[in-house]
Amino acid sequence: MGIAASVSSSKASLWCVGITLQLVWFTVGPSIGPAISLAGEISSLRLRAKSQSLGFFFNYSYSTVWNVVVPYMFNKSEGNLGGKMGWIFFATSCITLFVVWAEVPETKDRTYGELDEMFSEGVEARKFKSYMTTKRAADAKISDIDLGI
Repeated sequence: MGIAASVSSSKASLWCVGITLQLVWFTVGPSIGPAISLAGEISSLRLRAKSQSLGFFFNYSYSTVWNVVVPYMFNKSEGNLGGKMGWIFFATSCITLFVVWAEVPETKDRTYGELDEMFSEGVEARKFKSYMTTKRAADAKISDIDLGI
């Protein structure tokens, strides 16, 4: 969208901006549900209420700032960015993608007890996937004994 708005203001570039905006809606919709689920499931059980409160507070604060600032950036008498605002959203999306990659742990096939153990051990988010919890280590030891290894 930012490229199309930066190149020219022809009918084709306006169509490109419009189509890009529609694609944004199709990608944002399915991503909202999982984000709310992750907010409720990833935090430690002991700190769940506090972490959800902080997360939703920052989410609503960030949304409030954007809802106030974006109309000024778009308005012809103020920022007059128009479709070039795509560059701003591209930059913030790249930053957000990196933060999510670095800070959101992999929770697939993990119980709440295992997640709490990893949080209490201070395991980095990127190492959740390969971390061997005491339960998994005990299960592996039992299966080794059962197989006669």
